[in-house]
Amino acid sequence: MEDQPSAPFTFERVSLSYQHGELSPGSIFGNRIALGVEEDRDIFWASDSHLHRLSLAPSPPPSEFVPNYSGKLLLPPPAERGGTSVAIESKNAGANHETEVQNLCVVVSGSQQRLYSVDTTGRVLLNSFEGADHTSTSVLEPSRSLCDVGWVGVSAHASMPSLCVTARYWDKLVTVYDENRIVSQFRTMGHPMQMQLLDNGMLAMTEQGSYSIWDLRLPPSVQSKCDPLPTHHFAGVGSSGACVQRVFVSSSPLYAMDIMGTKLAVAGAERSCVVFDIRGEGAEARWNSCLKYDVTRLRFARSNPELCYVSGLDNELLVGRWDGTVGLSHFDGPHIESHWIGISNNNSTDTVYGLAQSGHVYISKNVPSLLENVYSANRRSNTNSPRPSTDGSVPTVIPHQRNAKKKKTQLPPATKKRKTEEE
Repeated sequence: MEDQPSAPFTFERVSLSYQHGELSPGSIFGNRIALGVEEDRDIFWASDSHLHRLSLAPSPPPSEFVPNYSGKLLLPPPAERGGTSVAIESKNAGANHETEVQNLCVVVSGSQQRLYSVDTTGRVLLNSFEGADHTSTSVLEPSRSLCDVGWVGVSAHASMPSLCVTARYWDKLVTVYDENRIVSQFRTMGHPMQMQLLDNGMLAMTEQGSYSIWDLRLPPSVQSKCDPLPTHHFAGVGSSGACVQRVFVSSSPLYAMDIMGTKLAVAGAERSCVVFDIRGEGAEARWNSCLKYDVTRLRFARSNPELCYVSGLDNELLVGRWDGTVGLSHFDGPHIESHWIGISNNNSTDTVYGLAQSGHVYISKNVPSLLENVYSANRRSNTNSPRPSTDGSVPTVIPHQRNAKKKKTQLPPATKKRKTEEE
């Protein structure tokens, strides 16, 4: 990593002043914060069955960072930043969430923003915004398959603004929507935990300890006999459906996933970030023991695709190279007073927005600058090259180095001669 000047790291905290105190915990791998077209005005977050929109006040002046004895930065407490959070009222009397919201997804199409939200029963709401105005609220067609209450994910992409995909953990059901109508459904082999819709009609998903790539343009290979509607396509349990790639990664569950270009990163209970190229099947790199506890959220750094952000069951947010060469340790990164229940990063800058269960939104700007500082400090402290002498030669003994004591070797005892009678 070259020593290049970068913008300093800033750490800010915004109090949401939530009326019910702490936010609902949700699933350990859920994500309930999403960014709109303008991050200072369109920060969407959820708690319980309610949706909210946060607008930020001007940023406070940055705090001074004092280096410690080893040259690393001592992170100051987060600077308090003002913000106004308002509840998103439904434009439709019957369009409300009845249970806890699990995931949010924002799609920007021109000046229009589409906010998808899904709760534990699989009920999907679509709230549309035109600039700062909330224009409409609609309910997507409910699934006809009953399931237990649990994690449900939702994903959409700007290249296909009318397309939306949901995945339910317990019954392994994936539902594809076009506008508010179901066009396809199929079941996965393992329990889905993360999902992301790509711009080419592909769907990436983690299923327990493996990840899979699905082509939504292909029909499922097996149709279920219990399908009540012939227009819907179902795949039987255990069939591949439209799966075009499946790679086994770990025997432990994979809670986190992110895709940037052709790079796919997954992490989970093994506390290791593994990066693949979706054009192949072998792992390209691995960042071992990147966190102290399970990794539940993972994001690629947008300005530098060689970096990624990780957070987990603990209160830390760390950054490092996903090839494992350098990364922030547990003691160097920013910490909060509670657990993370969602993180999201800007698409153009190194700003990470995190939602905490304590009822705060933390804004971390220029996170890679922490990594550069730690790397340069470690390089300075690990330099043990001998000092050159005045004549240009390199001494063989480093100053202030103690001479190694020679180990004493004990000779074997001499054999005693027996005394004869004559002696």
